[in-house]
Amino acid sequence: RLLLDFLSGVYTGSVYGDPSLLPLLPGEGRCDRSVLAVKAHPTHIDSFDILPVPGERFFRLNVTRKPQYLKCAQLRFNSAIIVVRDPYFSIWAEYKRYVNWREVIAGRPRSRESSPACRQALRSQPLHSGALLKSCFDETHFHAHAYHLARSWKHSWFHYGRFREMPNARLLRLSYDDLLHPERRRAALRRMANFVGLAGGGVERTIDCATALADNPKSHRDRHAEDSTEVTSLRDAYRNA
Repeated sequence: RLLLDFLSGVYTGSVYGDPSLLPLLPGEGRCDRSVLAVKAHPTHIDSFDILPVPGERFFRLNVTRKPQYLKCAQLRFNSAIIVVRDPYFSIWAEYKRYVNWREVIAGRPRSRESSPACRQALRSQPLHSGALLKSCFDETHFHAHAYHLARSWKHSWFHYGRFREMPNARLLRLSYDDLLHPERRRAALRRMANFVGLAGGGVERTIDCATALADNPKSHRDRHAEDSTEVTSLRDAYRNA
């Protein structure tokens, strides 16, 4: 989303609303035509939530099926950018976000995370890019949650296939890893720019500008906590999986 914001000069929104993202993504929470694109995770909507608009070449969200997204009732679209990430990494990232969310937002830590030290550690770090202390890591819970997420990741491909076959649907699939890779992200950004209608001689300069802004440390979430030897690493998490 950040790259798309920088690339187009227009904010992107989301079907949900996360105030912690507003400093980096000012369009967060908007779900209408004021934004260039609206982000959703496969856990938020699936292909059965997308309905054709009668007499038009557009789709809308089925807010009757998902009333929590009523703010998106006027949204019309016919395109989607699917960003795919290696599940080995995305499952671990999502698990850490989930554990942080339980403490910071829901206030319902699991027993292993309920000690004052664990709760303070969770509350003192960014919601989306925090770390888990080794003393607070529940391996059994992670394995069960990872299994659930792996099934969800696989199931999302079913909905990807359904959307791809919908009449008038435009679809661009990008690799999350390509967007980060220094040698591949320009090509990925060029595809994204063309897809959203950015063309002309200035596109290459715009891509240069977008990558420079995205590389600015102030544009990134603070990940220093993950460098500590006291926190659970990716290798630790999957060691006995």
